[in-house]
Amino acid sequence: RAASSDGNEEVHLPQFVYASSHDVYDALSTTSKSSPKQPNPPPFQEDKPITTPSSLHGTAKLIDEVLASAYHSTHGIYSVGLRFFSVYGPWNAPGTEVFDLAERLASLNDGNIVSDDVVFDEDVKDYVYIDDAVDAIMSAMQYRPPGNDPPPVVFNVGTGKGSTLKEVREDMVRHYPKLSASQTAQRSAKAIHAQRQPTQSYASTSRSESLLGFQAQVPLSEGLAHSLTWHRDRTFPYGRDPTAEESFERQSTDAIISESLAKSTQGTESAKCSPLDRECLRGAPVFPCASECRRAERCTPSAWDDVATLSKMVTSGCDAVLYTILLEEGAEQIPSATTVGAADSLPYVGAGLPADVGKRTQARCNIAFVSDRSPLVRRLKSEGEEYLDEENVADGGGGSGGGGLPPLLRHGFWTVLPVSTPSSDSNSKSSSSWMHAFDGTFALEYLPKVSPGRFLGSSVRYAVYAAPSVLVQNLPDLLKRMEEGPPGSTAVASTALMLSAKRPACDPAQRGSTCASSWTRPAKNDALQSSVYNMIRVALRGDMLGGGLEPVVDSSLLVHSLREEDSRLFRCDVYGEAAQWGASSDERAIEFIVSLHDLWSRAVNHWTGQKIWWKGGGTTAATEEAGDDGDEDALEENRRRLAESSGDATKEQQAGTWMGLLSSSEMQLFTHILPWEGMGIIHLDDDHP
Repeated sequence: RAASSDGNEEVHLPQFVYASSHDVYDALSTTSKSSPKQPNPPPFQEDKPITTPSSLHGTAKLIDEVLASAYHSTHGIYSVGLRFFSVYGPWNAPGTEVFDLAERLASLNDGNIVSDDVVFDEDVKDYVYIDDAVDAIMSAMQYRPPGNDPPPVVFNVGTGKGSTLKEVREDMVRHYPKLSASQTAQRSAKAIHAQRQPTQSYASTSRSESLLGFQAQVPLSEGLAHSLTWHRDRTFPYGRDPTAEESFERQSTDAIISESLAKSTQGTESAKCSPLDRECLRGAPVFPCASECRRAERCTPSAWDDVATLSKMVTSGCDAVLYTILLEEGAEQIPSATTVGAADSLPYVGAGLPADVGKRTQARCNIAFVSDRSPLVRRLKSEGEEYLDEENVADGGGGSGGGGLPPLLRHGFWTVLPVSTPSSDSNSKSSSSWMHAFDGTFALEYLPKVSPGRFLGSSVRYAVYAAPSVLVQNLPDLLKRMEEGPPGSTAVASTALMLSAKRPACDPAQRGSTCASSWTRPAKNDALQSSVYNMIRVALRGDMLGGGLEPVVDSSLLVHSLREEDSRLFRCDVYGEAAQWGASSDERAIEFIVSLHDLWSRAVNHWTGQKIWWKGGGTTAATEEAGDDGDEDALEENRRRLAESSGDATKEQQAGTWMGLLSSSEMQLFTHILPWEGMGIIHLDDDHP
């Protein structure tokens, strides 16, 4: 509000910008010989009469324009309407031509995109890229014609050039060498012309160019390449399976597609995106190059790259690998290496596969990533704590060829692999090697913990992360449990991740707690992460893990299965979730992703008519049936029986909690959360009860 010259209060009315559509124009009769002459033939102009909209959507948008005019007449509200033509690009709506074609191509597996859908290849449309559409909106928001009471105005938002769907598909298919021209021609011949003639709908851009100063900047071929790239990132957010033995032809095809798309976007702003610029990359995740989640054409190098290559060579031939991470510069020893366990304890992995026993030492299957600046590494080097196993000696190893392995450092049962960690000097060269696309440093420093796939040899089936101060009483027995599924399972089942529940600890929230004075408020990112998860938990009515001051899972010991591609995708979900928050721990992220996967798995089973058979302790088959039928009496009876069978409940409790994982094969995968006392874990820094 402002004062006018006569002292009265003057009201400033808002400027209103709204979205209309090109469907307000009559595109159906543009090529019909039986229809009367079109008063506004393509290219459609804003100031010419509108006869019959092309669709019900166009009719609704035309009503919007009439309402905008009515509000101006009755209330004096000025408005700008934007008649968008066929907008395409990232985050487009499913069901649109470009989106559906891109989805088919992105998920293509040596097939073709021939479909039985009725699609008119000869329809001419004006395809405008989303970036240009946004520019038009920004220009409209700033447009105000001269005069005190300007009338409402509408503008076309298009390129002024029409393209057929056939031309669009051919432009997209050219990036995929597996699709021959004959397939494209075959697809074009399937258009059904019996129902109607092809239509034409493209814009006149003279008004928007002269008044708005708007002109589309993104050519169709470039916009389609951006769209395909986005769909490929969406289909394979973590790249293809790095352990799969793909044919040379498949690898070459992927390389050709990536190179072709890159050439089409070369010189554009998005092609120059820094891997650290999330907004420029349109939300596509960028992982460290040593991560099993990274895409080869877009990743951030780090000090882990060389270490991953060495550790893969060291662990070659191992069936299972135990590993730990100790990157503190002041580390003088690995606590678990110097602790003597019980006489019958087996806290480490043996010598690898049966055929390799005697050829390599057991230390090669137990590796520790330790800071190269630590006193421990310096002491091991100075004291000559180096070894070569028989295999490397026989191959002529020793750092100068042959087996290719340098002399390895040994500390207890650990093989120590030095990691170039950043120094306290922020200007040092090593500090830049730890730069990455996520907030905080935890996600990069502990990369192998959740995402170990690229650090281990191809023979490794199980990877066991143990914190430096954690010792397992019987590791072989723990690994045997990974072969099992939930008790009583009738389907093919396996465990993808095994970890323990959190150990009971002092609760600072309890009245009279002795640890309240030592409790510290979580860091900003940790608190925000926990707050968001709690809001989601409320929306799901508590059907998620966690919710307390402390996580309910303990990630100091993680047992990964490396055999299944679905397990890798799950680990990447966890790592990506932990990394994007920049939190100081991964336990909240593990809780959240495990809960989501279990929720999705149960939903899929419910939709397909299958029982959620892995849920015990109140979610048995009888409970599930009662819940589906809505029989409250049956539910109550089931609860009573469960309460009476306390012995069975105790057994289920000892067996731990099973959480389903999304699977793309017949094998159902699970996360197994065991009671902390049931895993045989010894915490050497234990101050818990």
